[in-house]
Amino acid sequence: MTFPSSKVCSSLHLDSDFSEHQPEIWHQLDIEAIATLFTTSGATGLSTEKALSHLTKYGPNVFTEASPRSHVRIFFSQFATLPVALLTVAAIISFFTDGQIDAAVIMGVVAINAIIGYLTESQSEKIIFSLKTRSEQQADVVRSAVSQ
Repeated sequence: MTFPSSKVCSSLHLDSDFSEHQPEIWHQLDIEAIATLFTTSGATGLSTEKALSHLTKYGPNVFTEASPRSHVRIFFSQFATLPVALLTVAAIISFFTDGQIDAAVIMGVVAINAIIGYLTESQSEKIIFSLKTRSEQQADVVRSAVSQ
């Protein structure tokens, strides 16, 4: 779904250098609006000089890489939630009020929750990092009316 470029662009108040504002509504802009913001067109693209200027000013167009978390950190992060903290407090109170069996059952539930959460999160992280190797790392661009 695209939105009229005049509405979106008029609300951004961007200068031709595009240096002060970087809108967070890119998904709402159509191609013509984005080309207008960068003072270019789809046919000519950015000039080589302007592309180098943007590269110097904004850096390369890459995602920052997140470092993978260790297995120990993933496991212990399962205990850093409010429901687990409440269950732990309930188990402690139960233990000191002669409810040792109840405390053991509650801590068993917390342990099972931690194991399931660990398995799920570690598998999810493996999948996310494997997607990086499968994604295309190259794009076609137009620079000074030449496709590269």
